[in-house]
Amino acid sequence: LTYDPKDLELDKANPFTVEPTTFSGFTDGPLLETGRLSQSVSIGFDPTKAITQPTKVGILHFTVRTDAKASSTTIEFTDQTQILSAGSDAAASQNVLSQTKPAVINIDSR
Repeated sequence: LTYDPKDLELDKANPFTVEPTTFSGFTDGPLLETGRLSQSVSIGFDPTKAITQPTKVGILHFTVRTDAKASSTTIEFTDQTQILSAGSDAAASQNVLSQTKPAVINIDSR
């Protein structure tokens, strides 16, 4: 995902907390770059744990920069975002993500 590093900072020690009850398989990351976070999570190898509805993946830990100038900022998924199929009728590399919506964060100057 991407965000504007002029407005937001990810907590470097704990930028992302994976939802452990849903994603009990492996995790890879997070990988932090300026304005970008990459993270992989997995349900593991048990097909009975396949996700079939919108599900919380985890929590992002952002803080607003003290020198932020914007009144709002956006966090959004990139075109590299994937949700790979675990279904028996689909290839493991099939991306089943149909759409994403950016999050708009309002910044209060108080």
